[in-house]
Amino acid sequence: MLAAGWVLSLMERGRAAWDRLHPVLELPLSIQDQGAVTSLTPGTLSLNNITLRYASQTHDALTDVSVTLAAGQTLGIVGPTGSGKSSLLRLVLRQYVQNQGSLTWNGIALADYTLETLHGAI
Repeated sequence: MLAAGWVLSLMERGRAAWDRLHPVLELPLSIQDQGAVTSLTPGTLSLNNITLRYASQTHDALTDVSVTLAAGQTLGIVGPTGSGKSSLLRLVLRQYVQNQGSLTWNGIALADYTLETLHGAI
């Protein structure tokens, strides 16, 4: 009986969590998927003079960031909370659009790839 009660409690907590999470998952993407390139081969990721400012902010989250990573290369990014680490990753995932600069994969702009192709490769 104790185990059955525990399972029922677990199921109710899961259902309550799903009721909170489901509306968020159903929201439309804020980035329009207008890319046409559907294949992404291993290659060079380049971020050139990237600047990002969130609409609700008065200062840049990222300013003039430039990084080039060859295929197989690893980059570690460290810094204090709010320094732009997650923002940089979200730009590469195309969850945000940079205010200026360019993001390319093998010389093709990330915006030219479909979101499905980009997310599948990453």
